Amino acid sequence: MNKIGKALIVLFILAVAGLYAVIYVVPSITGALTPTLILQYGNLSISDQSKCYIVRDERVYTAPAAGGTTYYTADGIKVRTGVRIMDVNGVADYFADFNGVVCYYYDGYENLFTPENMASLTQDQVEGLDITIHNAVADSVSQGAVLYKICNNTKWYILSWIQPGSIGKYQEGNSVTINFPDGEYVKANIERIVNNDESWLVVMSTTMYYEAFARERVTDAEIVTSEYSGIVIPNGSITSKDGAIGVYVKRKSGEYAFTQIKVKMSDGENSIVEMGSFTDEAGNKINTVDVYDEILKSPEQG
Repeated sequence: MNKIGKALIVLFILAVAGLYAVIYVVPSITGALTPTLILQYGNLSISDQSKCYIVRDERVYTAPAAGGTTYYTADGIKVRTGVRIMDVNGVADYFADFNGVVCYYYDGYENLFTPENMASLTQDQVEGLDITIHNAVADSVSQGAVLYKICNNTKWYILSWIQPGSIGKYQEGNSVTINFPDGEYVKANIERIVNNDESWLVVMSTTMYYEAFARERVTDAEIVTSEYSGIVIPNGSITSKDGAIGVYVKRKSGEYAFTQIKVKMSDGENSIVEMGSFTDEAGNKINTVDVYDEILKSPEQG
């Protein structure tokens, strides 16, 4: 066989190999590189980061005269009526006159932040206050000095001023979750919403115990107004087809098929959707996505 013949054979083999790569290898590689994600069950919440003011039904006790002190009950302890709290030596003995939590910290605004007048407070009024927490514990006290207070822990209140753009998430009678910076939280009920000029005062009450409730007056917190569970899908993976919204799910064949979904809620970045199946507006049962389905991250690739 001459050189020309050998060259033609080599070219033919290369051409066949190239054609094979185009038909079989390239699609396989492309499919392997297609960005996908595995659907997982999770939770999403809608919330506001807000400054919160704590209001308590509390009574402050002061010294009738100067004297040394003796303490019998530690700060933060729940007491019943009749429990001995402290003595101002030679002057007076102090016993709990109602059930509650003993607190030796005060801020001087106990008569302003009360359940009776909390709904009349304004944002400008409270934000202009210099709220400083003082410790009343001392070896001796002067006449009129704050000794301690007892706070009713069966029900207390959280106030927050919400901007008009967010107030639609709040409704009287609804429940919310308030997450505090220390990792603790309480469930609360929205008792009242008051229009305060450029903002709205939301009055929330709770019966849950929070260790710092008797001591703190103001704190930053997260107010969760809605919380849902279900399959979590990034909004960027959701598309539409023939008037329906859905995602592209990978089938056993390796192809991606459009699958209709029903969104329960969205936080702007991700959505919670129904899983397994749902009923559409016409009453039809629609099979939808499930946990561990593999979907396209970018629907234009479907």
